[in-house]
Amino acid sequence: AAVYWDRGWREDAAAQLTDAAQRATEPAERAAYLAQYGRIAWERGDFAEALRYDEAALRLDGGQREALAGRARTLASLGR
Repeated sequence: AAVYWDRGWREDAAAQLTDAAQRATEPAERAAYLAQYGRIAWERGDFAEALRYDEAALRLDGGQREALAGRARTLASLGR
């Protein structure tokens, strides 16, 4: 996913992250992938989707820092 991300191929990166999240065996690992997907959704301007993914990540791992930052960034973008 990182290679796709670096090349600007966000949708390909999102697909890789979705697959990785489904294969993840540990909650913290799955949460990290979901938070990364939330960042991609935020970059696309899909704030509702970004918030859903960040909150899903936080339900799995309440201390997931990328998801915490993503949720704050998304809420600010929504004016909340």
